[in-house]
Amino acid sequence: KKGIVTTPSAVAATAVTRETAVGRLRLALDATKGLAGLHGVAGGPIIHADIQPKQFLVDKEGRVVINDFNRCRFMRWYRG
Repeated sequence: KKGIVTTPSAVAATAVTRETAVGRLRLALDATKGLAGLHGVAGGPIIHADIQPKQFLVDKEGRVVINDFNRCRFMRWYRG
């Protein structure tokens, strides 16, 4: 699979649709979980560097997928 797939949210029974406030909130939470996952990678964060609404896709299961890592940066944690 391409992109980073977030885990299903706690509101799995709610249909993912932009027409409802709950659906929009679920999509936003899934997107932030995905970004937090990138920033929390062991050894150093992955910085996407090009976050735009068009970079977030929704798969068949209703999960948010972060797309287009052309400009990403791999950072390392340094212990001083």
